[in-house]
Amino acid sequence: MTIPAWLRTAGALLLLATVVATLTARTWQHRVVPGEADPFREFGFVDFRDGIYYPTLAFVDGEVPYDAPTYLRKYPAAQNAPLYSPLMYLLHAPLALLSFDGAGLFYLMLCIVLTVALGATALHWAGVPLTVARVAVLGTLLMISRPGLMHIALVNVTTITAFLAYLAFWYAASRPGLSISALAVSTFKGTYGLPIALLLWVRGDRRVVVVGLLLAALLTLPAVVRLTVGAGGITPIVHTLRATYDARLEVPAKRPENSPYRIDAIATIARTFGRSPTTPETLGIMAVILGAAGAALRRLRPHEDRARRLHATSLATFAIVAAFYHQAYDGLALTLPLVVLLTRPDLEPWRSNPGWRWAALALVAVPFVNYLGTPTAAERFGQAMLLTASSVNGFAILAALALYVRLAWRIP
Repeated sequence: MTIPAWLRTAGALLLLATVVATLTARTWQHRVVPGEADPFREFGFVDFRDGIYYPTLAFVDGEVPYDAPTYLRKYPAAQNAPLYSPLMYLLHAPLALLSFDGAGLFYLMLCIVLTVALGATALHWAGVPLTVARVAVLGTLLMISRPGLMHIALVNVTTITAFLAYLAFWYAASRPGLSISALAVSTFKGTYGLPIALLLWVRGDRRVVVVGLLLAALLTLPAVVRLTVGAGGITPIVHTLRATYDARLEVPAKRPENSPYRIDAIATIARTFGRSPTTPETLGIMAVILGAAGAALRRLRPHEDRARRLHATSLATFAIVAAFYHQAYDGLALTLPLVVLLTRPDLEPWRSNPGWRWAALALVAVPFVNYLGTPTAAERFGQAMLLTASSVNGFAILAALALYVRLAWRIP
């Protein structure tokens, strides 16, 4: 018996609405108290409070968010402001017009909409006809995945940065203006902007990189001037940034071997060997990952056909997540390769290598379904389980990246 299309659509929309309502209510119910330092007591909006709203409010007020002692004394955040580019605060300045709760609710809705849109974009680029039912079901699955749940609970910028990475690589040849703009805006979070620029440069999209970074500098300049004036000059702001960076390294939980949710290669290797890599070792790991990915991306040029563009963009997202500091919620950046592996076995290199497709699908699925890397699992099984689960994610991403690099030479 065939289920009527209208019934499938209604069922998918009902499922999506139920999940959205449940996650919204739970996140709102457990929203953090401004100034509360224990994220295990209340978890909702933690990243929004400490990484977006109050640093932006300080910036709008003329303060320097990077000046941790002054910032934490004046604003009810529980952690030092992240070392985002000043462009971050310029982009989010309108949020300062709203209260913490009002701005948080708006950003939560934005996170939900962008999660659904991320799935729809992946389907469209994969060449899968968009239907309301397909988009609703995929959006629901993404939201209840491990990275989706973490992203929505903490309320952060993950889907924004994932979109920017996709746009930068997908449109570099066909619509360079869009790629340039995406690269420029992505620099607000260096763990995305820097690897995007490096990989595009190695691939050969150097005009995109040069113009994109110039545009980023122009966009960021007003914020830099404002922060420099607020700090009292260039020398004080440099000292403030250095002190903030050094202070973060002194927190044991933020060291790579102890960081409970990181899925990048640096943290994975650090947990394996029980110590943080030295600076030369860290740079060496990054160079190996970006070098291998860059060589494969060059092999995939020209990248106008769908199979090459999908493989190249997917490969780039693996390299971005593996090479730089990334948490479990950044697994959402792997939505595109997951969707392609699920829906397009007829595309190369998977058509000629069906066995490798199943292996790749198993590896990519790990960060989405690994629910052992959660505070709830840690309370039940111990902190060691949490670190092990995060390392499993990291090794799966590294293995998937290696597979994608190898198969880049198999696309005719």
